[in-house]
Amino acid sequence: MTDTFRQRGDILTVVNTTGAAVVAGQVLEIGGMIVVAVTGIAAAAGSSGACYARGVHELAANAAEGWIDGSHLYWDGPNAQLTATAGNFVFAGMAVGLHGVQATAQVLLCNGLQGTPATTTAGATTTAAATTTAPATTTAPATTTVAATTTA
Repeated sequence: MTDTFRQRGDILTVVNTTGAAVVAGQVLEIGGMIVVAVTGIAAAAGSSGACYARGVHELAANAAEGWIDGSHLYWDGPNAQLTATAGNFVFAGMAVGLHGVQATAQVLLCNGLQGTPATTTAGATTTAAATTTAPATTTAPATTTVAATTTA
């Protein structure tokens, strides 16, 4: 059997294709997932940097919405904030803690997991359980070339 494991995937090296500098803590949309920059990434062509793909992060949030632990959250790129409204937004993860009238909220990034619960023909909603682990900080990230889109 061939060993196919390459990395845990907690931190990915992302090539900045946005044409703009990225600052630490900035959210980037990469295809169907979001990542959070660990450090700044230069705007120069081919510049890359480490980005969190998992873990609990405190990000900008829609202060007009309220949610509880485990609520599905999405990244509203045009408004650069978390929202409980799926719309055409990228699934970000699950809420950690209660959220009321405040500008930020904690989210457990759940990249690679289905963001919308499946609905049966009878109208009942079901979701699958997932196991997550704490992000690794002792190993160097593997390089993954992906196109990143910044959100203001």
